[in-house]
Amino acid sequence: MTDKIIQRGVISIICCIIAHFFSYYVSAEETSPEVLKLNDSQYKIGNAFLNMSKGTITLNGWVNMSEGLIELLACGKRGKTHESVFVLDVEPYHLQVALLMLGLEPGGGLQYQGDPRTPKGDSLFVYVSWEKGDGNHIRVRGEQVVYNIKEKRPMTATAWVFSGLRFIDNTFMASVSQSYITTFHDPDTIIDNPLSTGGDDTLYEANKFLLPPPNTPVKVELIKPGYEKTN
Repeated sequence: MTDKIIQRGVISIICCIIAHFFSYYVSAEETSPEVLKLNDSQYKIGNAFLNMSKGTITLNGWVNMSEGLIELLACGKRGKTHESVFVLDVEPYHLQVALLMLGLEPGGGLQYQGDPRTPKGDSLFVYVSWEKGDGNHIRVRGEQVVYNIKEKRPMTATAWVFSGLRFIDNTFMASVSQSYITTFHDPDTIIDNPLSTGGDDTLYEANKFLLPPPNTPVKVELIKPGYEKTN
């Protein structure tokens, strides 16, 4: 009986989070996400897979660019695909709700693209994995697939920032931009680069020395701090 009461309490909290988010950040034209409980600790929100016990959100996508100048690590299908390493098969509001359910809070803090200020919000780690043609499994930090042109090495290792907070006229702006993880500071993204280099849109390119060919399927894991060593 106690377990059932706890489970009902968890579902109630999730419903409150979703209702709160949509009442403030999502326009009336958009539909509420389906939250499917898979077991006591795992949920499916649209195409986002949330594991509460492991502190992870898993997203499916593909390599969009394996070389060239970039401003994003990942975007949606209708996002800035001309400058994004990956495209993820997830809706922005599903991703936002999954991050909120994981207990992370967005902080905003930016006013325009390239804003030199540091984006605010809770930290998280980004990992990417794919299968090579020889059957080997590759798993790296998100920063490793981004190449710093000036320093001639991968992007400095860092935790990323859940900054996604901006809305205009009751429209969650990430649902318009479909910017999910940006290397170039953007007030309309969900997750941003906290480094000072985020104010320079000429600094980063896709790491052609590591990335597999375009259209290679990938998994992107977003990991809550404290859980990265167990995943």
